[in-house]
Amino acid sequence: MLRAHDWLDEMLFFGGFDVAFPRHVGTLVQPGEWALDLGAQKGWFSLLLGRAVGAGGRVLAFEPDPRAYAHCVANRDRNGMTQIVALALAAGDEDGTIQFFLNETLGWSSRFPSADQQAQLVREVTVRVAPVDAVLAEHRQGDSPAVSLVKIDVEGSEVRALRGMRALLERETPTLWLEINRTALAAAGTSAADIESMLAPLGYRFAWPEWSDPVIGSASLTYHPLESLNALDRDLFDVIAYAPRYAERAHRILGW
Repeated sequence: MLRAHDWLDEMLFFGGFDVAFPRHVGTLVQPGEWALDLGAQKGWFSLLLGRAVGAGGRVLAFEPDPRAYAHCVANRDRNGMTQIVALALAAGDEDGTIQFFLNETLGWSSRFPSADQQAQLVREVTVRVAPVDAVLAEHRQGDSPAVSLVKIDVEGSEVRALRGMRALLERETPTLWLEINRTALAAAGTSAADIESMLAPLGYRFAWPEWSDPVIGSASLTYHPLESLNALDRDLFDVIAYAPRYAERAHRILGW
C-alpha cells in the first residue's frame, strides 16, 4: 500500500525514481527462477520480481527496518504473492545482530548512516544480519533453480552484502542491479572501487541506465557501458552488473 503523502511512494508510483528497473525486470528474470531483493523497503520491487518469476519461482526479500518489513509483508499478502519470502534481516558478511539506525524516510534507514541521513534519524534498534549464502542454503531444497537476478539497495552496506554472497556470485553469477551511493559507501568505510574489485574478476561488466524526460520531446532510457564504476562522475546512480551467463538477456535491453 502506498501513502499519498510519502514523497518516495509518490516517486515510485509516478515513475520519477528507479525508472529503468520496472521496465526491464521481466527481461532480466524469467518465470520459475529465483531472485533476491536486498533492501526491499515496502516491497515495491519485490512485487515486480514476484510477478516476473511467477508462482513457480521464488523471491527472497531482505528488509531489516521493522516498519518497512511490516509494509512489505502486508503488500505481499494483499497481492497474493506467496512466491515472495519476506525476511526481517539485513544482508551482510556475518551472522548475528547489529545496531541499525531508523530514518524518518522508509528506505533510508542504515547500519552506517551518512551525515545527510543522521539529521533524520528516529531511533536505534537491534536487527539480525546474515550472509546471503547462508540464507539461501536454509531456503533451497534439492535442485532449486538458479538465482538469476539480485537487486541491491542497502544504504552503504553493498560491499558487506556482496561479501556474504561470494559463493552465489562464483557459482551462478546472477545479474546484479545495484545502487551506487558514494556518500553512503564512504560512511561504511567502503567505496565503489571495492565493489568493482569483487565483481570484475568474476567477469562482470557494468552499464549505467540514464533516464531523460525533457520538457519538450519524448522521454528516453539509454544504457551506457562503464569501463569502471569510477568512470561516472555522479554520487548516486544505479548500475547493472552482468556476467557472461546472462549477457544475452542484458544485451536485449542494453541495445549493444
